[in-house]
Amino acid sequence: MKYFDWTIFVPGQLTLLLLPGEVVAVRSTRLLHRTVIGQIRRFPLKGPGGLPEALANARDLLGIRKESYCHVGMPLQAMTLVSFSLPLAAREDLPGAVRLGLMRHVPYQPDEMRWGFSSQERGDSLDISVALVQTSALDDLLGHFNTAGISVASVFPTSMLLAGQIPQGGIVAQVHAAGQEALVWNGQRICWQAGREKPDAGLLATASAMLENYGIASRRAVIFGDGEVELPPGLEAELVRPESLEYGMHQPFSIDLVPESEVRKVRRLQYTVLASAIALLLTIVLQPFQDVFLWQKRLADLEVRVGALRGEAESLISIRQSNSEIRDRLERWGRRLSQNVSAPLVLGEITRLLPREAWLESLQIQDGKVILNGNAPSATFVLEQVENSAVFDNARFDAPVTRMGELEIFRIVATISPK
Repeated sequence: MKYFDWTIFVPGQLTLLLLPGEVVAVRSTRLLHRTVIGQIRRFPLKGPGGLPEALANARDLLGIRKESYCHVGMPLQAMTLVSFSLPLAAREDLPGAVRLGLMRHVPYQPDEMRWGFSSQERGDSLDISVALVQTSALDDLLGHFNTAGISVASVFPTSMLLAGQIPQGGIVAQVHAAGQEALVWNGQRICWQAGREKPDAGLLATASAMLENYGIASRRAVIFGDGEVELPPGLEAELVRPESLEYGMHQPFSIDLVPESEVRKVRRLQYTVLASAIALLLTIVLQPFQDVFLWQKRLADLEVRVGALRGEAESLISIRQSNSEIRDRLERWGRRLSQNVSAPLVLGEITRLLPREAWLESLQIQDGKVILNGNAPSATFVLEQVENSAVFDNARFDAPVTRMGELEIFRIVATISPK
């Protein structure tokens, strides 16, 4: 007997997971405080440019309407996740305080990023979780969805769906034949994350070592995907499938592209239409047993309500345009108030790293990188100091080291770490 998906008649949530090699569509609803999975469909990506075709197939097979919204799970590598704390006093202007906090944690131009945040009070401070994505990359992605006639309410990292299954902390990993990603989670914050475009047996081993480095006692790992997994010793792994994830719960790292109030209005409209349809069905069934005039009057009342709801649905278009203008103004203010890199932090770290015998002739900070020109008895020692710093990544010589007497002339380039 063919499985019947009754959740298509109940307002719920449609989630599209963008995985390596395929798009997984999940239709779910909340029933008695539990997530009920109604339908899971997989749409393979036929080559690097296969996303538009997969989205079109999902639209046709699932009957996705333009006026409904879906939530999109993205790869971890496509997003930047940041966690930090703020004092309770920041609640008076929390968006502004979070923006200033990002200036100290993310070395990106604010006008190139879209971001969203959530906060949780913990003691005398606020735990802030922020998700960021390149505006250009997000616009390209949304262009594919718009072409397919699918509206997107929010984007979030797919891996965070798994983090809820290890509240005490551990490793979250996605293992697919076309790529892997992993993160270390302490139950409240992301401590470490990495991804690979090809299968790498050492990724989970590195993540396992990070558990001890960050003082996380748990050795649990939840793994999602169909790729082969080679577990390091001492790791307790649990393989999960799409139907075991909690899609209806709030995601701490997500970016709302449509205001939550608008999504709730659409959902209320769906419930009202559903209630009207049920009432209409009952009317038809019970009509032979009731007074004809009474039921006709009730049908007329229902038609009036449905007509009013249609008018409200049309007004949502103007609300979306107004929200877009508000977001544009906020982004313009963000470009004026934000800075890219904390120069005092970089200068302080360089001063601490350089040995006394070294002489720095010039220091440049640009495009998220630092460039050091100078001389020292050992240029290699200076490079090792920069490599071992938590402030810098990918340190390297940008020019051949030359010798002048007992000194070595060097030019070192390093990326300023976003951590």
